[in-house]
Amino acid sequence: MTNVGDGYVTATGSFTAPLGGVYAFSVFFQNGNSGNVDADVAIVLNAETQVCKADATSRRDAASCSVVLELREGDVVDVRGANEGAKLDFYGIDHGFSGFLVG
Repeated sequence: MTNVGDGYVTATGSFTAPLGGVYAFSVFFQNGNSGNVDADVAIVLNAETQVCKADATSRRDAASCSVVLELREGDVVDVRGANEGAKLDFYGIDHGFSGFLVG
């Protein structure tokens, strides 16, 4: 894992912009739960605004979403459950979250 600027906090899974600018973010996941368990995730800005959403509706479905955002210093971006808005427990789900400063 690369974490230039220490904006990503592994304990919370949140990214805080160390400086303002244009950033690109992506999330991908594959639903590994047994049965038909709906897995919805969203990239969320400042704990309230969904900026993109992905949905995997059955076992082994894969989904992703990407977004480019103009952030201010201190803005927080993270991945949450799209429907309930809670922080996610990715148990049983193969996943990844990435982001970088475009300029």
